[in-house]
Amino acid sequence: GLNKGSYCEAAISSATTVGSIMLLIMLCMCLGQMFIMVGAPQEITKAVLSISDSKVVILLLINLIFIVMGMLVTDLVSILLIVPLLLPLVTQIGVHPVQFGAIAITNLAMGTVTPPYATVFYLGLRMGKAKINEGLKPLLILIIFGYLPILILTTYIPALSLALPRMMGLL
Repeated sequence: GLNKGSYCEAAISSATTVGSIMLLIMLCMCLGQMFIMVGAPQEITKAVLSISDSKVVILLLINLIFIVMGMLVTDLVSILLIVPLLLPLVTQIGVHPVQFGAIAITNLAMGTVTPPYATVFYLGLRMGKAKINEGLKPLLILIIFGYLPILILTTYIPALSLALPRMMGLL
């Protein structure tokens, strides 16, 4: 039950968690601003365009970056750090910022179920009282037949991610 002692304990635990999340957000925002001030987005754009000027190849590289980031860090960190760095590049190759957001979120959602970070995967295993080896085959099926086709469609068919905002008169 909730009494004075357990309430104080829960409040301290919540405050500690919120404080650490806010600190993480602040540090990511500071690092992101520093990257922007030193011209990192422009350098990334130049570097990627020196590899290829093909929109298909660049979008593939961006997807790989987001997939790896999604596997290693939280989505919030990826959004705060990677999106501002890559936005100038994607707009230069003709990708609408809304489509870029859809690409980023689809990739990061896949990252939440892809080990080693895989917070959603591990949560699902815990809730289902399953072992990792029992969840890997269904996870692989989900990634191959669920996430990857959606990622490909979102990345290479802009009309899909832009349809709803256009219907609502937002674009």
